[in-house]
This record gives sequence, structure tokens and C-alpha cells, in this order.
Amino acid sequence: AETEEKVNKLAGKLVEHGAAPYEHKKDNKDNYYVTLENADGKQSTTWSVDLQRAMAESEAQPGDHVELENLGRKAVTVEKDVKDETGKVVKKETINTFRNSWQVKADAIRDQERPAREIVKEHPDLVNEITAVKLAEKVSQSMNADDKERFMSRVRDKLADKVASGEKGPKLKIKEVQTVDNPRVKDTELER
Repeated sequence: AETEEKVNKLAGKLVEHGAAPYEHKKDNKDNYYVTLENADGKQSTTWSVDLQRAMAESEAQPGDHVELENLGRKAVTVEKDVKDETGKVVKKETINTFRNSWQVKADAIRDQERPAREIVKEHPDLVNEITAVKLAEKVSQSMNADDKERFMSRVRDKLADKVASGEKGPKLKIKEVQTVDNPRVKDTELER
């Protein structure tokens, strides 16, 4: 029997997001949701009040490949509706609970304008993917401008799609050789 590949339900193509009664049930309190089309083609919806802030900060649009990252829970105090047996709200009660905090990774790998260090600082888990992009940039240096642009676009798209589907990029380490322009060293070498 084949084992089914695990799909990251927090990564995929953004279908829609917005405020609605929790789980779209009219009697529930308003919450915020994000619906993604995952790598398996199925849709998954994640609910959390903090997703509204995270989505606004990311400026992600439907069709963008994103990954939702749960940054942990924060203690909060909220008002809870207390209902009678008929479902009518009879009073409000203050309760201490927890709220998840979220971050949205939206096309960070495709972003050609931002320095790699800034992206890795914001998304340390993307260090291998960003390293792969930097390596591809070095490889493409000898290409003409059109080929280089096309090559880099394909590399970024492939890596971004892997991240959006929950796959990890290759583990890469680059050792960069640095040359030092030191006239004394050159003069000494010439004298030999």
C-alpha cells in the first residue's frame, strides 16, 4: 500500500479570506478566516482573530502562494456571550483565554527587490531556499539578460511553490572565496 504524502494544510494558493461567523455558522460570533487550496488540490480553512492583522500586513491577494505560520498563543481577556437554553444571549462574561498569533509568508522567495539577509531575518526557516536562489544567481551571471531573467524567475517560482506546498528546499552551504586586494602580497609574489 502506498503511503499518502502529508500535505501542509497551512500552505497553498490563497482562495479567499475575510470576517464571518466562526465556521460560517450564523449563530457564532464573528471571527476571521483564510481559505487555501493545498498541494493536493483540496481547500482548507483556518480560523483565528489574529489572521486579519497578519493578512493585512502581508498584503497577500487571492491567487498568491502563501504559508500561514502559527507563532504561538498569547493570553488575552475577552467577552463571552452567555446564552440561555433557547440560545438567546442573556449576559456577557469576561474570561481569560488564549489567542493564536499568526504570520503570513507571501512570496518572500519571489521578491527580487528585498535583500536576502532581510528575508532570512524575517523568515529564518527559508535560509536553504534563499541560499538556493543566491547560488542560482551566481550560476546565471554568465547568461545574457533575457536568459538570466527567465532562469531566475523559474528558480524562484519552483522554490516558492515548494514552500507553499509545505516542502522544504535542499540543504545547501556555500563557501565563498574572497580575494583580498593587498599590494604588499602582490609585490611579494612578484619578487619570487
